[in-house]
Amino acid sequence: RDAISRTFALVREASNGPPPARRVRVAEAERMRSAGAHPRGTAVVTGASSGIGEATVRLLAQRGWRCVLVARREDVLRDLADEVGGEVEACDVAERDAVLRMCAGVLERHPSVHLLVNGAGILVRGSFVDAPLDLVERALAVNYLGGVWTTRGLLDGLRGAAASGEPAHIVRLASIGGSIVFTTEAPY
Repeated sequence: RDAISRTFALVREASNGPPPARRVRVAEAERMRSAGAHPRGTAVVTGASSGIGEATVRLLAQRGWRCVLVARREDVLRDLADEVGGEVEACDVAERDAVLRMCAGVLERHPSVHLLVNGAGILVRGSFVDAPLDLVERALAVNYLGGVWTTRGLLDGLRGAAASGEPAHIVRLASIGGSIVFTTEAPY
């Protein structure tokens, strides 16, 4: 629970946007959102179809962010995107070419990306000796390389936001399972 609380605290901090002197009042933010504008900017969230990624999308949308939801399950993403007024990018972050296509599509629509939340992750169970190597490789691709490829693919958008004087943040979510190894989850 403490790890999840700290994660949400980091996301909340990054989502608060500009300092108080430049913040848009809540009523003005609601008016802008109803007119199709997003006062906080564009946030891209991987792993958005469930868990912490889904909760992050809901939190960011409530705070006035335009959210681009990224995950494999397009049907689940569409339901959430309809609910929060977000955009869908169906993508398996374990596939580098798919990630690069997704990033190109996002940057075509949003030359400035203000927040990237790398939240995609999978859990592989099994002992170090017994876990299937293809699952170990998939976990490495999703949990590590997917974040690397997504961050590198969206760097121009993050730099674009920063160059225009707007904040640009990268958040990398990880679980305690990456720090404390349990026998049955060694590949994770």
